[in-house]
Amino acid sequence: MVSVLRYATLHDLPDELLIEILGHRLLTPLDVFFDEEFDKHMRSARDRRETGQCPDYVLLLVCKQWRTLAEPMLYSRLMLVSVQDVRQVAAFLKRKPTIGSKVRYLRLHGGFGAELVGIAERTSCVEAVYLSSQEVYSSVDAIGSLERALYTLAPSMIFIGFMNKSFSSMTDSYDAMMYFLQYSDSLKYVHFAKFVHFTESLEDALVSSPTVETISFHSNLLSMIAIPGNLLERLAAEGRVRRVICRDSAHRRDRFEQRYPKELLRMLSFE
Repeated sequence: MVSVLRYATLHDLPDELLIEILGHRLLTPLDVFFDEEFDKHMRSARDRRETGQCPDYVLLLVCKQWRTLAEPMLYSRLMLVSVQDVRQVAAFLKRKPTIGSKVRYLRLHGGFGAELVGIAERTSCVEAVYLSSQEVYSSVDAIGSLERALYTLAPSMIFIGFMNKSFSSMTDSYDAMMYFLQYSDSLKYVHFAKFVHFTESLEDALVSSPTVETISFHSNLLSMIAIPGNLLERLAAEGRVRRVICRDSAHRRDRFEQRYPKELLRMLSFE
């Protein structure tokens, strides 16, 4: 009897191991996905494509098995930039509703409208949302849709991107974000970008939030808003926020320690 040797291939690997391998190519690290300078990473990906390198999502075209395993991973981190993006994703989730439950993280840059609310209704397991404040929410319908989508998604974490003075002067847009911060019953963590035009209404929303426990500031921003105001004192007095993260603070820690009493410093976590 002659035995025939057969070499193992990738198709012989168990699904669990294939998921691990595919994840290294398809899953954007969360620190990159929520980076306020995410555009730099996007440009790097475009540069790779322009030099002839295939985008990672071509892995879905290898075979049916790989598509079945990789598609949920690809949609677990979802970025919506335009109306076209939102419409395409909304149509896809309508055809494949099971994929919606795999979405965990969202970056919202634009395309706010009725379709966004539809996406929110089909993505019930979203944990964190990045809200780009550089985009102009140009209509009442867009603002209302964004507000309804946020409440439907009910994320426990929100990342607020760059927000300049002109954005905070657009009352309707600004109020929609303030309302969610102030009245959401799911929000636990709020992360502010390095450059945010911090207003009294934003401070009031944070202080009055019923559920927020952790707030993350860049050290530059915290230095600016803490000098003229009493944000830390108000947060400490309310007692709901347990931790205020001060990012990139190695060169400012001594200054904060000299400025604030020990009871306030206990809230601060220097990173």
